[in-house]
This record gives sequence, structure tokens and C-alpha cells, in this order.
Amino acid sequence: MNPKMENLVWFKIDMQDFRTCMNVIVNQSQNLTKTHQDEIGSWSSNQYDNSTLISVTGAFIPRIENLLNSVQNMKYPPNSEYLHNALANSLKYETSSYKQFRNYLLLGNKKK
Repeated sequence: MNPKMENLVWFKIDMQDFRTCMNVIVNQSQNLTKTHQDEIGSWSSNQYDNSTLISVTGAFIPRIENLLNSVQNMKYPPNSEYLHNALANSLKYETSSYKQFRNYLLLGNKKK
């Protein structure tokens, strides 16, 4: 069974479904991180100014938050709480990191 993200909360999940859901979310998170790192590369090579990267970074925050919401609403099998919570915490920290980076650009970085 290959569950869709929006269906995660609607069925009792077995271990295989849980693994599939986790893999989907982890892959999406990795893709977002890589794409954001590419955007930072454009900023580092002066293709973007601070305001552009602030906007770009701000657009990534709700995307990570959506993944976090999916994880928080995900059902998980017994004895999988640790894995579930580890992914949720990882996405919380990633969201916080994006917000801190955006705030750094807004307040602390003088690069033009």
C-alpha cells in the first residue's frame, strides 16, 4: 500500500505503511533542504541579494511546517513512537533553523 500524505490520519497504520510514510516525508524534507541550499548558493555567489533570500527562505518555512503537521498527525504502530518523535523533532529544528536564518538576514547580516 502506498498511502498519500493527506490520508495519513485516516487509517490504522501498520509497520510497512509507517515506513512508507516516513520515507515519503524524509525524502520530501531532504529535497526541500537541498533546494534551499541551492538557493543559498545563489545568494553566496551574489546572484541574490538579502531581500530575495529572505523571501525565498520565508517561502520554505510553511513547506517544512506542512511536513511537520503531517508527521504530527501521523498514526504509528506500537513501539515506533521514538522514530515518529525523532522525525517530528528534526522537522521542528529545521523550521526553527530556517526562521533563525531569515531573521539573521533581516537583522544581522550586512551583505549587499
